[in-house]
Amino acid sequence: MITHGIEIDCGGEDAREKSNAELVRRYFDVVWNQGDLAAVDDFFGENFTNFGQRGPDARALIRAVVATWRAAFPDLRFDIEDEIVRGDAVVHLVTCRGTHTGRFEHPAIGVLEPSGSSFAVDHMHIHRVRDGRIVQHWGTRNDLAMLQQLGAVAVPQPTRVTYRGGRVEDPGRDRD
Repeated sequence: MITHGIEIDCGGEDAREKSNAELVRRYFDVVWNQGDLAAVDDFFGENFTNFGQRGPDARALIRAVVATWRAAFPDLRFDIEDEIVRGDAVVHLVTCRGTHTGRFEHPAIGVLEPSGSSFAVDHMHIHRVRDGRIVQHWGTRNDLAMLQQLGAVAVPQPTRVTYRGGRVEDPGRDRD
């Protein structure tokens, strides 16, 4: 708080934000990096909402998703690259990485047999924390880049285009 040009540290909000950030960092480490599925209930509130799905089943969904990912990528790791905390919101930019040594079922393309390939992609996660528990999660993942790195989806090749006399000549197109 700033009053009459003098900054006064009230302590409460800052301490709560630090506590919220630490909780989410521990969640990434314990649940995702270490694979401790039993700890999910320690981090999430009873009416937790994950991508709009609310309630105890959302915690079961987290356990199932983590188990699926860790079975396919046993060395799965989330490394926090940046953190923004504001009130009850904790935002993380993370690098998710792993080696594909187990079967992986992806909702967009189905089952991927182990490829032995590694991936490293950015994710953005927003967690809301109340009373020492995560109550909401939204996130974005770069699944296309992950699937490309695993060899499951082709990486588009650039087209060579030549500019001559203000005209574009594309060697891949038929000429008139």
